Amino acid sequence: MATAVVPKPVANSTVSITVQPDPNQPPSTRVAGIAWQPGLTVLDAMIMGDAASPSTFTFRALFASVFGAFIDMVDGVEEHDNFYWLFYVNGEFSDLGASTKPVPGGPGAPNAEIEWKFEDVTEGHHAFDHVMRKKRLKAQFFNRQ
Repeated sequence: MATAVVPKPVANSTVSITVQPDPNQPPSTRVAGIAWQPGLTVLDAMIMGDAASPSTFTFRALFASVFGAFIDMVDGVEEHDNFYWLFYVNGEFSDLGASTKPVPGGPGAPNAEIEWKFEDVTEGHHAFDHVMRKKRLKAQFFNRQ
């Protein structure tokens, strides 16, 4: 009688989040080991990371129905003047919102890294158009600049 070979299950990848309010300093927060799940968005990972983090990891999400969530404060640092919170997934800037950007992963896939960076965004910056749209929508929906 032949023995059936049962394949060993392959673990899902995980997600980590880093927060860097100052590009000249090491990240202020790092949450690692968030379990990847199908359909996981950046916002979902942040909520899971906040719940699982032994350290303080805070953020503010403003919801505008069809436009999703605007993240305008991370770890107590609010957007102001030309400084905006931008996120990168696996090193690539995303012009999608945190509530709509899927996090890549799955069984056997590489782990995903979400980086939140507080950047001075002026004309010529790769995210300038993105933050100007965000600024207009926030002013329209939340009466905030």
